[in-house]
Amino acid sequence: MTRVQNPVHINDYSTVEPDLMLLVRRDDFYVSDRPSSSDVLLLVEVSDTTLQYDRNVKFPIYANAGIVEVWIADLQSMQLKIFSQPSSDYLTT
Repeated sequence: MTRVQNPVHINDYSTVEPDLMLLVRRDDFYVSDRPSSSDVLLLVEVSDTTLQYDRNVKFPIYANAGIVEVWIADLQSMQLKIFSQPSSDYLTT
C-alpha cells in the first residue's frame, strides 16, 4: 500500500511526513489510525532544495525509529540514493 505526503507516527514526540511511503497492507487501509514506523517498508524523499535537511535531520529520525530502507531522489544531481540497514544512520548502496 502506498501513501503520498501523509504523516507517519515515529514515537510519542515525532510525526514526520515523507514524500512517499510503502506500507504493510492493513485491512482498514489505515483509516482508524495513522501508520507507525513498524508499518513502513520503504520511505522515499524527493529532494530538490531540501537534500541537506532530509539527510541531516529526517534520516537520523528514520534510522532511530528502525525504518529499514529510505530512498532519496536527488533532483539536483538526478540520482536515486538508497539507504538501508539503519543503526544510528544508514549505509549507502
